[in-house]
Amino acid sequence: TASAAEEQAALAASLATVREELRVARAQVAAQAEVEELKDAALAEQGRHIEAMEAAIKTLRDQKAASDVEGAALRKRVAQLEAEAGVAAQALAAAQEEHL
Repeated sequence: TASAAEEQAALAASLATVREELRVARAQVAAQAEVEELKDAALAEQGRHIEAMEAAIKTLRDQKAASDVEGAALRKRVAQLEAEAGVAAQALAAAQEEHL
């Protein structure tokens, strides 16, 4: 009957609409998954960059600590040499006084 044919046509149109909506929804899900993958990749790259920066900071801190130790040793050596120079100057002055 015409009524049954119209009902079938309406159901077919409805099915086509649902299929199209399903196709669009699947495409949106795929696009969203791709966006999430890109975000994850960006976060991973940021994480690697942060780790590299932290390693560089640690290296610089270690170098500064070593430099501080070396500086302290050099200052100690300078003080020691200054003391030795003072003793030598006094000995020279005493020797010069003896010869006068």
